[in-house]
Amino acid sequence: MHQVHRRHIQVAPKHRHRFIRCGKVLLPIIAFVIALVGNGRPLYAGEAKPVPLHATGAESVDLQQSQQHAATILRQEQVGTMRNTVIEIPVVEDTYVTSNKPDTNWSADPTLYLGYDLLQNNDGAERILLNFDISSQVPARAIINNAYIELYEIDATPNGDNPMPNTTRHLNSSWSAPNVTWNSHEPNWGGVDEQGAVPATNGWQQIPVTALVQEWFNGTQPNNGVILIGDETVQERQRVFYALNAANDFYPRIVVDYSVSIDATPPDATVNPLPTFVNDQFDVTWRGQDNSGGSGIAYYNVQYLIPGDNWQDWLMHVTATSGTFYGAQNGVTYQFRVRAVDNAGNVQSFGGAQAQTIVDAVAPTASVNALPTYTFSSAFVVSWGGTDNGGSGIAYYDVQYRTNDGTWQNWQVQTTATSAQFTGGHDGVTYRFRARGVDQVGNVQPLGVHQAETTIELNGPSSRIFPFANDLIHSDTFTVSWLGQAEPGKRVLYYDIYYRFDNGSWQLWLAQTPNTSAPFTAQQGDGVYQFEVQAVDNEGAAEPLTGQPEATVVVDAVAPFIVPVAWLPMIAQ
Repeated sequence: MHQVHRRHIQVAPKHRHRFIRCGKVLLPIIAFVIALVGNGRPLYAGEAKPVPLHATGAESVDLQQSQQHAATILRQEQVGTMRNTVIEIPVVEDTYVTSNKPDTNWSADPTLYLGYDLLQNNDGAERILLNFDISSQVPARAIINNAYIELYEIDATPNGDNPMPNTTRHLNSSWSAPNVTWNSHEPNWGGVDEQGAVPATNGWQQIPVTALVQEWFNGTQPNNGVILIGDETVQERQRVFYALNAANDFYPRIVVDYSVSIDATPPDATVNPLPTFVNDQFDVTWRGQDNSGGSGIAYYNVQYLIPGDNWQDWLMHVTATSGTFYGAQNGVTYQFRVRAVDNAGNVQSFGGAQAQTIVDAVAPTASVNALPTYTFSSAFVVSWGGTDNGGSGIAYYDVQYRTNDGTWQNWQVQTTATSAQFTGGHDGVTYRFRARGVDQVGNVQPLGVHQAETTIELNGPSSRIFPFANDLIHSDTFTVSWLGQAEPGKRVLYYDIYYRFDNGSWQLWLAQTPNTSAPFTAQQGDGVYQFEVQAVDNEGAAEPLTGQPEATVVVDAVAPFIVPVAWLPMIAQ
């Protein structure tokens, strides 16, 4: 890096000092003159003057200068089916804006300033705007291998400064050099495209912009040029570059290294088959191939269609071969198609739908079938079923149970069956059941309250013989009465009545009678008759016999009769 002295040029109409690097301090004065003249033309093309907005003829300043410079092919070679070109494209418009003179337009200035001017003219922060016409010089089907902006630096402050940080942003809106000012360009810039540093060294400086140029070609960013932002800390720290208006060969430019294939056959891509039903969030995949010896697939465009509507762009300029579709509507059929674009710019034509699917976003409905109020066995069958309401169909069920109001427990998990036997029931316990369905695309029915219940009753009925009104009767025929009671949910079906005479063996008197009384004839004559009843319920449960009499009566029907004697206590004087 050469040590240089600053030379100031008075510009009376602006009252502004601008400086350039002029070479070594010992150079004769003629060297300075040559540097200013260069190629027989003044370096600054006249005095630099602020250009009033919308001034007559102002818009043609940059245009006139840019028309004097043509794009130049620096290198071109062909490897296989690819032709590689490096081209240098001159800037179309360039200018800068200043924060302390926010309404001043500097489009006629032969130099560009970046950083912060505190001591020279107190212009404040200085930002450079550049615009390039790339689309007319680089084929639309080109692959951008490399791209960078070149600016020719001619001065810097302070002397011996370290490299100054620089940020490059793309511009979101169009602008015109003769009209743009600090106030008119903010805040219409986009994201950061490059961050680097500009040394305090004379000569060409490069700013990489490969990704941005590719976005311009893809159409994902409009080409409105760039804005350069330096170190805007309040201090004297600037970088000075030649502008287009310097009317020399050191104008700003962009160098683009691109490749174009001589392949003229478009590639082929298709969407892979989709399931008949999917959830409201599902994956779509596709595949493609280029022709033999072709340039290869550069990217894909994927569209979707709801029948009755128009095709909609979904994923554009993507290199991936899959994507997740979100927010699909239940019951709606979605169709998909894809086209491929190869590295030579050959575009496959869109055809009809290549895959389709129906969205099932609603969970199925399942429930346990009703159970009897009472179950009279420790093992019983529970059944369930469900419907998916026209969706993908139920894949499996989960069935839970709980005892009384206890904690829910898994019973049948991910089962495709619709019934099972429940075992191990306990007498007097209520068992409650609930089921949920999960369909083929994973929609899960929420679990709710119990859907069926039953209470286990394992005990048989109970019965008894009513006591006789008189323990001693003088008739061989008399009425015997009894009564029985079944467990909840059951009823007494019939009774078996047994008797015995004078403590003999028990004998069946009445079998399977539904009655609760009957006349008894003492066929064995006078003596002691005892009775026991056994009830049987409608579930076949029989009351156990105890062999103990439940009622006793003495029959004295033949003379001499038994005469009860009442013994009275004696009372002595």
